[in-house]
Amino acid sequence: MRAHRYSLIAITAGIICFIPSLFSCNQVGTAEAPATSPTFFQSDAKGTIATDISSEYLTSEQAEITPKIPLEPDDTLVALANVNFDLEKNEEQVLAMKRRGRADSIIRIAVVAYDSVRQSFEVVFDSDTKSVNPRAFSLSFGDIVGDHNLEIICRGIDGNGNQTLDVFHRTRSPSGFGLYYNRIFAIALQGSIEITEVERSATYQTGYTNGVAFPIITQTLDSESENILDLVQKTYYWRFSEEQYVEGKVEKIPGEDVEQQQLRDLYRKNALAFEEFLNGSWFFTEEESPASRVILNFNVEDNVFTYFTGELQEAYRWLSTYKVLSNRVEINGNNELVPFIKKHFYIQVESLYTMRIRGSDPWHGLYQKISSQIEHNANEKRSVEIPQLSGYFYSDAGNELHFDGNNFRLVEGSLARAGGYAIYFAGTQVLELRILNGAGLVEESRRYRIDYAEEKRDDRIYRTLFLIPGIVGIYGFEATEDTFIRFEQIETVDDAS
Repeated sequence: MRAHRYSLIAITAGIICFIPSLFSCNQVGTAEAPATSPTFFQSDAKGTIATDISSEYLTSEQAEITPKIPLEPDDTLVALANVNFDLEKNEEQVLAMKRRGRADSIIRIAVVAYDSVRQSFEVVFDSDTKSVNPRAFSLSFGDIVGDHNLEIICRGIDGNGNQTLDVFHRTRSPSGFGLYYNRIFAIALQGSIEITEVERSATYQTGYTNGVAFPIITQTLDSESENILDLVQKTYYWRFSEEQYVEGKVEKIPGEDVEQQQLRDLYRKNALAFEEFLNGSWFFTEEESPASRVILNFNVEDNVFTYFTGELQEAYRWLSTYKVLSNRVEINGNNELVPFIKKHFYIQVESLYTMRIRGSDPWHGLYQKISSQIEHNANEKRSVEIPQLSGYFYSDAGNELHFDGNNFRLVEGSLARAGGYAIYFAGTQVLELRILNGAGLVEESRRYRIDYAEEKRDDRIYRTLFLIPGIVGIYGFEATEDTFIRFEQIETVDDAS
């Protein structure tokens, strides 16, 4: 049975992620009734109102929506989601709240449902979580126990910097009717916590049987070992009779001996050192065709990471990096084009030239640093550093190339194209243009060797780009044409200033 990493519908404090593929919340035997997609909101600076951002892009109205219950004066709203847990007419609402002005206060959740007798929305369940940090908190939903009901899943970081996970499962209410929840798992540790999705049967997918429950796996440093890479792995399994996740298999995972002093030093350093290590371009080693090479670029200076494939480009604002194990960090980002799309994954550094992404399908796998491989095998030198490109450049043929942040607009004759771009090292400096269609998918990729020249003459600065078309393979950039394209930008400066 092939194991996958678990994808969730997630909402975070100020950074919201909406993933269209939902786990079914149908009851057994009711496959014809699809689950209702949750509605997500983003709280404002005061934490008292929220904006509906359920669609892939914000609507022009962006209507302000208040929670269905009034907040206490001392509470601030961390996260808010509407979701139909029971397939009834009225949606339920899940709120995450925190005491205003108290950094050490824990984040609490509340489930709000419509009371047909009182004809008002009431809190049917509330609970503390182990999380404290609102920036790192995420609220998500998924059927992890396999009974076709959505669990409430809260991830975060506590006051000691530990990773936290709280899972709440729908259960029988003490009153005998209505919604109610029970905490079935809670943990805080210095390490990684992963919900591992396993394949479920076709009869589960159609709603006729329950499915296997997903195990929860934690990894922490082995305190009894002198090797900083030795781990203790614990697997927690769902026990139906107790309605709890219980600790099952405990095993020690021996780490490999680290021979390079440079790598040993990195493992002892903080998250900032890992960011510097990641800075640059990495290619996915399991891709067979160099033409469709997956490239992941980290830019520490601009706090951006960008994921390139043959059909897709995703650019994310790099929000935070947390070190969870000696050789593993947690990366968090939000999409630059659609800011409420959240990206969360673990990176494990395996050598001076390789790293592995865990827990994020389809990004997971082994990556190798492009510049490291090429410098190691081909002993090629880097080109002159290219500054951040900005503004309009014009070619000898009259074409226009405009750079704005990580985006570009190319006008060739009467045809205008736009998309995202990146500059990375592949034996030489490479400019990659990803042209996007109206749906935001990559319809064409262009790669050029890029050389940059800058000269000041009198009161003008001349900036020139020399672009040679080509491809990027495992051995770096290869030119496909003997000619180059020249783009030039002229800036008039006032010497008196």
